[in-house]
Amino acid sequence: MSFVGKPSLLNVRPMRATIQCNPHASRRTENRVKENAPDGWMWVEKVSNTIDIDQLSGRWCVLVSAGEAGTGRGWFGWLPLDELILKINGKIWNPVT
Repeated sequence: MSFVGKPSLLNVRPMRATIQCNPHASRRTENRVKENAPDGWMWVEKVSNTIDIDQLSGRWCVLVSAGEAGTGRGWFGWLPLDELILKINGKIWNPVT
């Protein structure tokens, strides 16, 4: 995926992604992944850098969910993209680089 400029919100079609924390991940991110992706995958639903949560403010984040994508069932939340390793179809995925 490539763009001209850097949009503040990217709506992506829900994609199943394997998810891992990188070595610089915060305890918050590590806990969310450990608690909600015990089998190592989540749905990626949106990407944004306008999240109004103190520790995420101004950072690129992904809205991920565990359960059925787009249904609001199960856990969902914003995680910082720079603390994660996401893979789609076995390839590292980062929509903002």
